[in-house]
Amino acid sequence: MSRRTRRFLTFVAVVLTVAAVLTLAQSRFPAEPGAEQRALLQPDPR
Repeated sequence: MSRRTRRFLTFVAVVLTVAAVLTLAQSRFPAEPGAEQRALLQPDPR
């Protein structure tokens, strides 16, 4: 296996792992819709 192929496969594995972790985190802690937009519009709730 060439060096470039090994680097590409490692990159793909890391991307898939990060995507799986993000999906699990989102399903574990469901964010309410519009939370990010509300935080951007009103950065300081006080």
